[in-house]
Amino acid sequence: PPELENLADVNDVYTRDNKEAPFFWHVTKSGSSTIKNMYSDCHELVETAENKILEGHQNDTSLEVVTLQILTGWKFANVDTTIPSGIDRAAKFDTAKSGLVDIIVSPLPYEAVPKLFDSEHKGRFFTIFRDPVERVVSTFNYLKKVNYNQELAFMTLEEYAFSDLAESNFITRSLINKMEEAFVEEDFWIAREIL
Repeated sequence: PPELENLADVNDVYTRDNKEAPFFWHVTKSGSSTIKNMYSDCHELVETAENKILEGHQNDTSLEVVTLQILTGWKFANVDTTIPSGIDRAAKFDTAKSGLVDIIVSPLPYEAVPKLFDSEHKGRFFTIFRDPVERVVSTFNYLKKVNYNQELAFMTLEEYAFSDLAESNFITRSLINKMEEAFVEEDFWIAREIL
């Protein structure tokens, strides 16, 4: 898809000096948080953050690397690439080109890729997947735990799976940027090619 043309070819060798920035597609309830924690805690890499942990730095007037009190020693860029307005702010600061960020994290590839990367500074797309049934079960349990919706409190897993509250082919829909419309067979082939 044209929106993803600023992603590097995964068959090309990655070297830090070729002006590419790793782009981690955060798929919730798939182990993504563990991966992000590993990069920050174990490898001390700088990644983009979410506003909920930025401790007021989301209002800074320039791109900076900050060490947050909430996550001792972890370093983040002061931009939130998990929401459209944060992606726009990251684009304004030329985050991918800055050299300050080791990994850009976002659940929104179709928002982030065309705004943060260009033909000279490509993104290197990667992610982690979980068995889709396990992911649905985990999502259901998490939403019940945080009391996301009163309806969930009285639902069984099976009722949830067939309800409007459950996702429908989230990964495939995200890959082809078709979140609401009906699928056609070609959509699955396009998603497979993107991967």
